[in-house]
Amino acid sequence: MKKMMLLSCIFLCSFNTFAAIDCDGQIKNQSIREDIKVKKNCQLEGLIIHGNIILQSGATIELRDNHIKGNIESNKNFSKIIADHNNISGDVNFSEGQNIQLQNNQISGDLKLKKNSGHISLKDNEIAGNLICSENSFNMNGNNNQVKGNKSEQCRTF
Repeated sequence: MKKMMLLSCIFLCSFNTFAAIDCDGQIKNQSIREDIKVKKNCQLEGLIIHGNIILQSGATIELRDNHIKGNIESNKNFSKIIADHNNISGDVNFSEGQNIQLQNNQISGDLKLKKNSGHISLKDNEIAGNLICSENSFNMNGNNNQVKGNKSEQCRTF
C-alpha cells in the first residue's frame, strides 16, 4: 500500500502545473511553461514561453528573440512595449495603452491595436492573420510589413 501511494505521488507530482508568474525585472534564456504577468518593468529575452504574456496597468515590457507559444495581450493603460525579433504563435492585442514599437516579428495570428494614445511604430513584421488598427489617437507609422490577412482602418498603408 505504501509503495502504491508513493508511486502515485511521484507520478502526480511530476506533472508541471500551469500557473502565472509575475515579471518585474528580467528573465533570460530559459523555457517557461506558465503565463507571464507583467506588472511594472519587464525584459524577456531568448525565451521559449508555453503560455500567454499579459500586461497589467502601468506595465513596460521589452521582448527580444523569444518564441511565444501563446497570445500577448494588454489589460489597459500599459506604458511601453518594445518587441523585436520574436516568433509569436498566437494573437497580439494591445488596447488603451501608450507607446508601441514592433519590428522584425513573426505573428501567426492577428495583430490588433485599438484606442492607444502614444506613438505606434510597426516595421518589418510578418503577420499571418489580420492587421487591425482603430481609434488610436497619436502618431502611427509603419512600413515593410507583410500581412497575409486583411489590413484595416488606420493600418491600411502599413
